[in-house]
Formats: sequence, structure tokens, C-alpha cells
Amino acid sequence: MADRVADRVVRIATRSDLDRLVELGWQAHAASNNQHLPISEDVWRKTISAMMLRPWENIVLISDDGFLLGTLAEYPYAAAKYAIDVAFYAQGSGRSLLKHFQAWARRKGAKEVVIVNSFGQSRTDKFLQAAGMQNVGGMYVLRLGEEL
Repeated sequence: MADRVADRVVRIATRSDLDRLVELGWQAHAASNNQHLPISEDVWRKTISAMMLRPWENIVLISDDGFLLGTLAEYPYAAAKYAIDVAFYAQGSGRSLLKHFQAWARRKGAKEVVIVNSFGQSRTDKFLQAAGMQNVGGMYVLRLGEEL
């Protein structure tokens, strides 16, 4: 089933989209703050495939220029769920992907949607805030082996 949001087609990905998702994954990796990690096409394919096998707790969305992999998680301190992105990348269809993810999260009973910004760009922050999301903290990383 495909939904058209803001003139962008977003749909749930199928196994036939795997090659395109891998291609987009290379683009996402090149644009992210994770370039220090060598990308593994095999790991990426396995991650996507495993998520597709569990549609009751995961969603893999694809558009013409992006993707969003999301999952449901439970709060450790409350009887409630939230939806969080595992990977999110787009070059124009980001708002459409995000809206589709939010609608899926609502249908699944999630109380919040969490997007982790590993791109570290103010443009990404502005995009997420314009989409109604709030910055509630920061992402801090210690690359092991690079301690002070």
C-alpha cells in the first residue's frame, strides 16, 4: 500500500526493494557521522531483511529518494511503547516518510516518536522541528579507543 503525502509516494518496502535500499544505505552512510565505521552491505541487507520479517514491531518505508526503518520499543519505567527510527535518510521525501512513520506509530499504540539525528546538521534539526518534533536532549558518543 502506498500513500501520497506532500506529493511524494511512500510505501512499505518489500524484498524486491532490497537492492535500492542498499544503494540508499550507501548514500546515508556517506552523509552520516558514522563514516568511521566501514559499511557492510551484508550486514545492511540482513538488518533490512530481519526487520521485514517482523512487521508487527518494525516498519521499513521507502520513497523515491529515501527510507525510514523504524521499530517499537517499550519504556523501561512505564507500560507504554514508543516508536524509534533505526535508520532514516532522504533527499526530499523526508517529511513524507516521517508522516507515514508517525501514522504507523499511532496505529501501533506508541506514545511518542523518537528520531535520532546522527547527521549532526542544523538543517536536520530545523527539518525535525518544522515537522513538530522537539529536541529533548543530545546524542553523545564515545568512540572506544579514542578516550581522553
